[in-house]
Amino acid sequence: EDIRDPHLKELSETFDPLSGHYDDDGVSARRLIDTLNSHRMLKQKNWFSLFNTKQRKEALMLYDVLEHSTDWETFAGNAAFFRARMNEGEFVYAIYAAVIHSPLTQHVVLPPLYEVTPHLFTNSEVIQEAYKAKMTQTAAKIKSHFTGSKSNPEQRVAYFGEDIGMNTHHVTWHLEFPFWWDDAHENHHINRKGGSFFWVHHQLTVRFDAERLSNYLDPVGELHWGDMIHEGFAPHTMY
Repeated sequence: EDIRDPHLKELSETFDPLSGHYDDDGVSARRLIDTLNSHRMLKQKNWFSLFNTKQRKEALMLYDVLEHSTDWETFAGNAAFFRARMNEGEFVYAIYAAVIHSPLTQHVVLPPLYEVTPHLFTNSEVIQEAYKAKMTQTAAKIKSHFTGSKSNPEQRVAYFGEDIGMNTHHVTWHLEFPFWWDDAHENHHINRKGGSFFWVHHQLTVRFDAERLSNYLDPVGELHWGDMIHEGFAPHTMY
């Protein structure tokens, strides 16, 4: 949707990224502007995936612009300007990553991602009910159900795997310790990135095993690429 805040709306129309202040002499800003003006970026209203190499590079181009901004006016101006012109998914990823890592935004608190992209944290039935309530201007209390069948024993631990808070924590952790991070490019080092990755995922697995044992299920087995998956996970999400 359009920018609602009057000040940010004006910034999106009047700010010139090439006139901002940067510690890379504006190299990142010029690169993004050139790519945007040549219509080589993902259009708005299209799906974004972080694991699509081209789309990830485009999102990180905006991240670089924000990360190299040396004052708040430049950071906020760029955020407003590109919010109105870039793909929505690319913008959301870049702005959240930049706010987490930029020294200019240490005291900025963004809404939790489940409020910005609720369709990625709940199933399509909930989103459709929300659309219906919005279109009919009717207040509604929507109950979210787990995705699987009750006949599947794995449903006993669906409360863990489909927990909105836990999934928000997980995606936020990956924003703080992104897999694409390059110390040489970002000009600073994230301490214990590899060790933290192992520790966090080990803790998640151990906790999941504990929940499984409490529900009379076996612990998670070893993963073998050649084994058949007897019943996969369908998240029932919608874009």
